[in-house]
Amino acid sequence: WTEVKIVQDNTNFCAQVLTLGTSGDEDCLYLNVYTPVVDIANVTVKKPVMVYTYGGGFTTGWSWPGVYGPDYLLEEDVLVVIFNYRIDILGFLALDVNGEQLGNAALWDQNLALKWVQKNIAAFGGDPNQVTLFGESAGAASVSFQMFMPESAGLFHKVILQSSSALCPWAYHSRPEAIQDTLNVAAALGFYSLDQTEVFNFLQQQPAADLLEVSRAHGAYSVPGPLYFPFVPTSTNDTVDNCPIAKLRTGNFTKVPVLMGYNDNEAALFSLGVDALRQGLSDALETISRNVLFSSTILKDFANTVMNGTQEEIIKLASTYHFVAPMELTQRYFVKNSPFSVYYYYFSYDSKYNLHKFADNRIKGVAHADDLGVIWNIAIISNNDPTNIYNVYRQNVVELWANFAKTGNPTPNNVPVNGAVWEPSGVNGLQINLNETFSMVPRQADLGTLMWEQFYDSYSPYTTLCDDPIMLGTPNAFA
Repeated sequence: WTEVKIVQDNTNFCAQVLTLGTSGDEDCLYLNVYTPVVDIANVTVKKPVMVYTYGGGFTTGWSWPGVYGPDYLLEEDVLVVIFNYRIDILGFLALDVNGEQLGNAALWDQNLALKWVQKNIAAFGGDPNQVTLFGESAGAASVSFQMFMPESAGLFHKVILQSSSALCPWAYHSRPEAIQDTLNVAAALGFYSLDQTEVFNFLQQQPAADLLEVSRAHGAYSVPGPLYFPFVPTSTNDTVDNCPIAKLRTGNFTKVPVLMGYNDNEAALFSLGVDALRQGLSDALETISRNVLFSSTILKDFANTVMNGTQEEIIKLASTYHFVAPMELTQRYFVKNSPFSVYYYYFSYDSKYNLHKFADNRIKGVAHADDLGVIWNIAIISNNDPTNIYNVYRQNVVELWANFAKTGNPTPNNVPVNGAVWEPSGVNGLQINLNETFSMVPRQADLGTLMWEQFYDSYSPYTTLCDDPIMLGTPNAFA
């Protein structure tokens, strides 16, 4: 178009399987831009920009303002951009076709959104040189994958990782595994071939709904259930050219200031699927016992917890395995291999407004995705009473996020927010405890977390087929 285009309505979201069936569209690469600037024509100082990548296990999600209402961030005088990207098999199909390694289309969608921001955000009053890329869950893992992509270097200047990184065991598949997942979908649709070009041509002819329904049947997407998603990022020669642990250990990533952390009871989100969590942890413990040098007493204690533990104990162990240990190890490598500060947090404010409480209010703590309602105005839990204690807490957290986007420091000039100056984590992993009152605390990792860190550090190079697993497989890198 050449004239002014009015775009106030929600657009298509990317095709995906929802509760009532497949919905969405393949024409879905749209983004929402929210600006606090009223008189854009007369802006003299461009404002910082926060670009959000949504989560959803790489299988669901879109930039719907009913979940990602930008109001709280706009109050802090920053621009907000949230974009759609393809998901599931449509975003992460992996095949080798005519000498080209296909895969990670979704990561290219994200890259394209970042390029769009660089080209156009000034027209909305935003500063293209002040872009913070942030996300939660699979969105946070996506952010860390963007840090690994050379094509994305320079498109963002700070990052925020909420609850996840590329090291999470559900967030990455080796290339052979990713290709096999794609071949499995073709076979389930009646096409059996090891010729990947033939498979690609066949899949191109299939309706998106059929591909998604079959993909759904081959994964464990639902809550409750184990965390396994068949279509996730993998290695290709033009995006992520080695496994995530290798990229972190060698310092082969974009160096920028980082704000990151996790919630105190992440796996409470899956509280209705404890038996599935127990089985998944049992399989993981069997693997770690064969491959990692660690105290037999600790392994026995963990094995006993897996077999006989209470719901709360299983949830804690699952939190460590799926989220906390990968985040701990990611934090360590960011500090070790980047000159920029890392600000590390720990959400522990147990409120009735935490998102998971609307599904099961018996589980205590801050579950996976509970932080969304702190940053975003979610319609079902919106509370606009300025005197409500949760709103006061939320405003303080959002101030930290926005300060980081503006300055690279969540408490610039050492001015406390809610009682605390947020110090960089350093090699010892100092964290801010985001409870009703904020406070700096030592690293929250226990022996179990350290065991899983060692597992990811020393064993995952083999399972994810790093280029040089012998070089990378060194236990106790931070001892």
